[in-house]
Amino acid sequence: MFKKDLLVFFNDKTKIMQKSVLQGQKKRPGTLLKTLLVMKLAIIILFATTLQVNAYPAMGQKVSLSLKQTEIRKVLKLIEDDGYYRFLFNSKLKALKNKTDFSVQDLSVSESLDKLFSGSNLTYKQLENNVVVVFSTNDEENDKIKVTGRITGENGEAIAGASVLQKGTGTGTFADNNGVYTITVDNDATLVISSIGYETQEVKVSSRSVIDIRLLASVKKSEEVVVIGYGTASKRDLTGSITKVKGETIAAQPNTNALSSLQNKVAGLSIVNSAIPGSTPDIRIRGTVSIGTIRPVYIVDGIFNDNIDFVNPSEIESIEVLKDPSSLAIFGIKGAAGAILVTTKKAKAGQVNINFNTTYGSKKLVDKIELANGDEFRSLATFEANNRVFDDPSNLSYLSFINNVGGPGLSAFPGNTDWIDAVTRTAKFSTTNLSIDGSTEKNRFHFGLGYSYDEGLVKHVKYERLTLNVNDEFKVSRRLKIGFGVIGSKEKLPYNSGALENARRSLPIVPSDTRTFYTKNPYGVDSGNYNLYSNTPIIQNSETNPLATLENNWDKKIDDKYRLVGNFFVDLNITRDLNFRATWYADMSWRNNREYTPLYDLYDPTAATPATAIFHKNALTAVRQDLQNQRNFQQDYIATYKKKLRDHSFTLTGGFTTYYHYFEQVSGTVAQKTPGVNIIPNNKRFWYLNSGFGDNRNIIANATFQDEYATVSGLARLFYNYKSKYYLTGSFRRDGSSQINREYSKKFQSFWAIGLGWEISRERFMENVKFVNFLKLKGSTGVLGNYTTQGKAYPAYPGVSSNSSAVFGDNLIPVIVPDYEVDPNLKWETVQSTEVGIEGDFLKNRLHFEANYYYKKTSNILYIPSASGGSLPRLTNVGDIENKGFEFTASWTQKLYKELNLVASGNLTTYKNKVLYLANPNRNPTSSEQTPNQAETGYPIGYFYGLIADGIYQSYADILASPVNTINGGGVKPGDLKYRDLDGNGIIDEKDRTNIGNPTPDFTYGINLAFTYKGFDLGIDFAGSYGAEIYRVWGTSEQKNSVYNYPKYYTQAWTAAGTSSTVPIVNSSHLVNRAPSTYGIEDGSYFRIRNLSLGYTLAKLPKITHIKNLRLSASVQNLKTWKNNIGYSPEFAGDALSSGMDFGGAGSALPRIMTIALNVNF
Repeated sequence: MFKKDLLVFFNDKTKIMQKSVLQGQKKRPGTLLKTLLVMKLAIIILFATTLQVNAYPAMGQKVSLSLKQTEIRKVLKLIEDDGYYRFLFNSKLKALKNKTDFSVQDLSVSESLDKLFSGSNLTYKQLENNVVVVFSTNDEENDKIKVTGRITGENGEAIAGASVLQKGTGTGTFADNNGVYTITVDNDATLVISSIGYETQEVKVSSRSVIDIRLLASVKKSEEVVVIGYGTASKRDLTGSITKVKGETIAAQPNTNALSSLQNKVAGLSIVNSAIPGSTPDIRIRGTVSIGTIRPVYIVDGIFNDNIDFVNPSEIESIEVLKDPSSLAIFGIKGAAGAILVTTKKAKAGQVNINFNTTYGSKKLVDKIELANGDEFRSLATFEANNRVFDDPSNLSYLSFINNVGGPGLSAFPGNTDWIDAVTRTAKFSTTNLSIDGSTEKNRFHFGLGYSYDEGLVKHVKYERLTLNVNDEFKVSRRLKIGFGVIGSKEKLPYNSGALENARRSLPIVPSDTRTFYTKNPYGVDSGNYNLYSNTPIIQNSETNPLATLENNWDKKIDDKYRLVGNFFVDLNITRDLNFRATWYADMSWRNNREYTPLYDLYDPTAATPATAIFHKNALTAVRQDLQNQRNFQQDYIATYKKKLRDHSFTLTGGFTTYYHYFEQVSGTVAQKTPGVNIIPNNKRFWYLNSGFGDNRNIIANATFQDEYATVSGLARLFYNYKSKYYLTGSFRRDGSSQINREYSKKFQSFWAIGLGWEISRERFMENVKFVNFLKLKGSTGVLGNYTTQGKAYPAYPGVSSNSSAVFGDNLIPVIVPDYEVDPNLKWETVQSTEVGIEGDFLKNRLHFEANYYYKKTSNILYIPSASGGSLPRLTNVGDIENKGFEFTASWTQKLYKELNLVASGNLTTYKNKVLYLANPNRNPTSSEQTPNQAETGYPIGYFYGLIADGIYQSYADILASPVNTINGGGVKPGDLKYRDLDGNGIIDEKDRTNIGNPTPDFTYGINLAFTYKGFDLGIDFAGSYGAEIYRVWGTSEQKNSVYNYPKYYTQAWTAAGTSSTVPIVNSSHLVNRAPSTYGIEDGSYFRIRNLSLGYTLAKLPKITHIKNLRLSASVQNLKTWKNNIGYSPEFAGDALSSGMDFGGAGSALPRIMTIALNVNF
């Protein structure tokens, strides 16, 4: 009876397997597969990588064995190890333990089994995929059955480590790295299959020997699988804070740099985007930890990087943001400022997939700063010129220009130019990407190609990038797999003329159009008609016509950057529980920048005749060339041991890693020496230092630089839990660095972290609390390292300076001295980091909430305090900084109506920063000072240090009744700013400076709403910040080398007693008004509609199209910003001591971006 039922099952099983390899998968046309194979072969040859696949026919395996008195079970194991067959049997079958003499030579498997089972009650049945079931002819022995199968995810990828249990018993096992499991259970048993990041499933055995399982991804945040340093883990097993952002979220936004798409999506992650194409956003995690390195480390597919500019956002599978000590200690000296881990896309097992997506959009300047127009400038200029003469009757130059003394002046410039409009445009943005996945049971291959261009708001500014992502993974055997990955990029970096900055300074009276002149060709002897731009007036001799510079120079720069990041790995499952992985990485980049200085003419509107109006703007040609080469090499040797012993589960990771960095830059300039002689041609072929043109004796070396260092590290990590309820994590790393100290023993430092977690919801007292689905208390603490060198390539080995001198007799002799002294005990900065938090899922997992408190104390800050008494400054560890705050994250999932669903999420982060100790703040206020940032004990890092403006002197009587003002030489007059005498000594001086602002916000927040209805989706992202101050340099303390255009609010300036109490008199010679003060402070709080998107997905199309799904979408980025400052944006990037500065530059001119997109999957 058993045989008959078994045969019926075998036949049914065979039919099922013939229908599909994995449920839901369709066979692709043969021509498509052939095309993919050809493409794959071509790409592999391109990268000189060959993978040989040896396929053995299922029925063609031959057996050759000669054994004496060996158990049948062991014979089966030897046959299995020698080929591609798997034997399934109940290990309790008595006949398997029978010993026999077995000798065969080149027999088939079936012939060998017939001989092996001869004389016993064993028989067999061969299934598909080389699976052979061995059973007894005695039905009573077959009460139990050996079940095997493969556990995969929704996309067919193997789920290693999945748990398989017989329900109601302690019998269980784990899937190996190929997702394969084997377990012996009762015929009528129920299997419980679970894995981190997936929904648990129950499956009845029903006498089946082969059961393949496909698990669905869990929607629970606590079950999310995240990438961590040197591995992956479930968030449930962690004791710290890691946030995962999926690739589709990143790719959906129109940004060439994936980091820009993370703004306000992750608690604790601060991002300031730049409007300059190709630029890297300014990023900090949980505040400013140093006066040196303040930005996180980037790790792309395992290799340490300084940025991710070379990664195509469309090729990103996920980005993980690591913030807490338990996840960062494993990175040693590069972990203190946080880490951002980027995982690029890989092929999914058993799939052939082609994806094409393209985006096109436009960019428009919004929130333009307001400047004086032509008439307003003339009025303000006339007032200032007269006021200068009133103060000093000999100061006549400005007034002479206004009154046309000695020839045409102001009258020659009747223009009314809006220079910002003149140099900007509606820019275009586009990306196009193609990816191909082809995979089999043994091989997974991915190919991705992308092209993007991003025009700047300034005319002719354009960034272009071509990217390539190729990776392949090949299973050599059940235990061994190898693979490689290559990410390549070619960037054409944009020309940056500073046109938007120049436009702010340029006078509106200068015309923006050209005039035609018949003149000599500056490159030859011929003459012709040329359209020439006007020069600037004599009162603005430090500036140039922005359009003249832009139009004559934009195509005279070639700046190409190439980058190749690759890896090769060997992954070996030594046992079911022990894995070893060795990976070798290389990161190489090359940059070649060439800039040509052309000859061109301008005309002078004040000239008496056209013949005398033309003059050479550039009379000498020149070429600058910069060559940069960077090489980084990394090796990782990582062993991971996973084990579960009853209620105890642990994962132990240990490893050894090295990193080598080398960078060099060589720069030079060659120029003409004599006008008209040896002109460098206006031709790209000759834009080299050794072209033969120009004066080779006049080649000048510019920024030539080189640095090199290496690190070697040992690391260890433990994940442990008891009953999946009590969690312990520990991390340790010891780093040795070639840079930090001259003594070998002092080159090494140790970093560590420990974390604890308690899953309260698994306790018995929570069983009746039905609204709580998951609740966990967690905390971690540790010591992290911060890699910073204060701009020194070799901090332990100072460079030399020849700025000193000594007197020998009557001679002054230059002296070569070190740049600085080095503390013999110099070491890396350390951060004592602590986090305590709670997270939970409530109300049937509809509500997710997480709250964390973080505290970070940075010690041993690397710093060079100012020296006194003629001694050399000293590089030493002298300073402490603390950062602390709270992070809150929440999400709510709600079904609004039938198929209408809403997911609302948000985050909020508070920041508090303070310098606990820093020796000798280096600050010497002068009349040329423009910015107020500084670091000082007891204050926030980079805080604004200045005077408090207390109104405006309305009269001389007001001045006499006020404390004596000595700022910037004193000599105040009516209309000047009045400053507060803080120390009450009757004198306004540098001692009355104080904290006037903090560029770090009190808190930032983000809100995300996602609606779905059938195939439609609508997303709205809001972003905001509160409590930060901005210091606006332009229009306040900016050092002017000549007359600049006036901000529009200058029309409200003081002109006579009682006319204004906030805006001082318009007169740049009154230096007292240029001192950094609260006059330049603005509120940096804002609220922004960050992104608005609408999409529709077609999932059912005619089969003839071969399209799996098609998506159309449209979006608007930076739709509207409500702010309180008058600059382009309320966000400004900068280093620790230069944040929050508004210079009116192009980087802060964030555009509104409107895009449409198409995404097709085949």
